Amino acid sequence: MNIKTKGNKMRLLQPNTPPKGLVTKQEMQPDKIYPPLQSNTSPKGLVTIPFLIAFVIVMFLILSFFRLTLTLTYANVLQYITYSSARKLSLGDTDESTQTGRGEGKYSQLTSDLINRSAWFDVPTSPQTGFNPDYTESGYRNLFYGVFVPFTSNLISFRIPLLAEEGDQGLTTTIGTYLGREPSQDECNQFNEEKKNHIQIILDSYGVPHTFPTPTDKVASDNGC
Repeated sequence: MNIKTKGNKMRLLQPNTPPKGLVTKQEMQPDKIYPPLQSNTSPKGLVTIPFLIAFVIVMFLILSFFRLTLTLTYANVLQYITYSSARKLSLGDTDESTQTGRGEGKYSQLTSDLINRSAWFDVPTSPQTGFNPDYTESGYRNLFYGVFVPFTSNLISFRIPLLAEEGDQGLTTTIGTYLGREPSQDECNQFNEEKKNHIQIILDSYGVPHTFPTPTDKVASDNGC
């Protein structure tokens, strides 16, 4: 027991009792001065929202790659079909219509065997043959003669919010093969007939006696003009 005097008065102090007005170490502890707040939230679902965002992005990329891969595969098969048809068209025959018919027949045969028609892709049932009008402008020679078809992939027409307009269409292009065409027999005969007439005119203009060509002369072509 401690005895503390002040003036003529005496006061007894209990052992280990701090003087009045002082703060003990226990009272200075933070958990007693500021008790912890009670939270109703749980950290268990903290990654749910980032996971959902990442899942949507990954699925969108997978779907986009799937659509692009399928479109390129379909276009590659169609390219092979136009090549086989153009090769069939390029061979010589009796007339131009027969050559064109063979090319179109080859196209119809291959498309029925290799092409699975669906709403995903727009492929015409018959091809376009001849010169491609896209290459007939001034400055181009008429070298692009073959088989070509318009191709549309509706898989690429999906809408992207804020990036694609409502009227946007899918991928549309022209797939073709241009191998030219050998002259037909009719074209060779017509060319040889015109050549005979020009020779006749030249010989007559110079007064050169000649016995060729006569109306009964025939010109044989060796698969060419």
